[in-house]
Amino acid sequence: MALGVNDAFPLAALHHANHPDNITDKHLQIMRTVILVDSVVNSGKSVLEFIQQVWELASSGLKGHESGQGTIRIIIVTAVVQSQAADKISQVGCR
Repeated sequence: MALGVNDAFPLAALHHANHPDNITDKHLQIMRTVILVDSVVNSGKSVLEFIQQVWELASSGLKGHESGQGTIRIIIVTAVVQSQAADKISQVGCR
């Protein structure tokens, strides 16, 4: 599924991460948008862990923005999501 998303955005970088710690400040330095792709979201736990990692890196100012405070857009792409997971993700400020 991620390869299909990458095909739709040919200028985008592709980084395969099995765990949130696989995403580092180096990966986000010039990024303004991150697309998280997960074919099935059951509880939302893993997606929230990835969101938290991206937020932590962006807010630490490591993104190289002039302000020192990173701002990043996170888009979640999935084929199947349980309604409880969508509710949980929206409660942390995602829409």
